[in-house]
Amino acid sequence: MAYLDAGYARGGYKDNSVFKIVSYFDRIDFILQNTNYYFNKNTELSKAENANINQPLFYSEKIAALTADDKSKKKTYLIETDNLFLGENLTQIKPTKMPTDKADAFTLGTLSSKKSKYLSINNYPENSFP
Repeated sequence: MAYLDAGYARGGYKDNSVFKIVSYFDRIDFILQNTNYYFNKNTELSKAENANINQPLFYSEKIAALTADDKSKKKTYLIETDNLFLGENLTQIKPTKMPTDKADAFTLGTLSSKKSKYLSINNYPENSFP
């Protein structure tokens, strides 16, 4: 019963967000993209397509290392991702408590960074340092 009270059911999909990764000075930013809007490019309304569209920053990490290829102008960034993957930055696990919830309502505990771990790592050569 507590599993369903927490908002999860077997086979249920969690977060299906689209995000963009950009470099900003000495940081890498993860920015959510709003996919709920489409503007016809052939109308006057398309001139304001980016007005009032929210694209929130949900994670930012300092760049640990940077390499640059002078020929192709390609840059490779290295960031630490433990806080991203072993925390709730990418996908929120614990539901936000609503002000209308009863004081004795079921709530999940906090995510333990000491007990969280990676089960496996798939390394793709094109996504790694040379």
